[in-house]
Amino acid sequence: TLLLALGEPQLAYRAFNLRILELYRNDPRYSYGTDDIHGSISTKTENELPDSDDTFLETFGFAYDKEIKNRYVAAYLVYLSRLTPEHQQRWNLEMFNGETFLHPDYARTTAGHWPEKESIFNAFCEEMRIINEMTMKITGKSLFSKTYDRYNKPKKFSFLVRPTQEEYESFLHLLDKMMSDNLNKDYFKDKIELTTRVEKDGALVEQNKGTIQMLEEWLNVSVKFPDSKPKDEMIGIFKEIRKERSKPAHHVREDVWNNTYFTKQRELIKSAYQGIRTLRLIFSNHPLSKQVEVPDWLFKGEIWTF
Repeated sequence: TLLLALGEPQLAYRAFNLRILELYRNDPRYSYGTDDIHGSISTKTENELPDSDDTFLETFGFAYDKEIKNRYVAAYLVYLSRLTPEHQQRWNLEMFNGETFLHPDYARTTAGHWPEKESIFNAFCEEMRIINEMTMKITGKSLFSKTYDRYNKPKKFSFLVRPTQEEYESFLHLLDKMMSDNLNKDYFKDKIELTTRVEKDGALVEQNKGTIQMLEEWLNVSVKFPDSKPKDEMIGIFKEIRKERSKPAHHVREDVWNNTYFTKQRELIKSAYQGIRTLRLIFSNHPLSKQVEVPDWLFKGEIWTF
């Protein structure tokens, strides 16, 4: 409010440390949403908040340094000035004063233009939605138990807001739940055995197969591959994410802060997206899948990876 009173343009933006978003993302009294290009914050009507916390931010975006190594929250002064004075002070404490540039699509859309691309997180969820639509057309069953899309996804399925080991491992856990844990075991039962016999204490016992093993075996008996390399790489991505998730599950470790977690997560979601996209392309070869529309931007791969 003071900056506007001193003559700053209403649509001048300021950049802030990402951790300011934790205040709203982690508080169930606020409605917090972002597609990693745009976002908004509001209070939920069913919650009673003191006047100092009853606040609203119509729109925020993201900004980057020149090397695109560091990411920041970006918001225009006109919208920041509508926060309560108490929340304006909280944002002010997190202001970043270095040189940044706005995310290209946030700059475009807030200037009244159409976006050029979609975020990789939206693309990931849309691929899963299309896979489920294709498998329903082909077999009458969905491959994934839970369907996600660009409007229906977990709140924390997004770029990290704090570069810590705990935040990264939490994302890794969520990603594996959306992929491997989300595979519908019932989808495979007509083509492969869902259990296997293993020796335990000198006796053979029946044991459930893992969902990744089921998917791999089902693909091997159901699809003819002129080149199995893309399929093998896709299964490898599922397995690697499961392996990475299992590492912290058996250890109690001190949390650490390291900016490299931003880079690690970006590479992780790019790899996960490649795996999900490959799976969608496999199903797209079935004649019945042609009834399912694939958005043009997804078909062309017009996706932001930052």
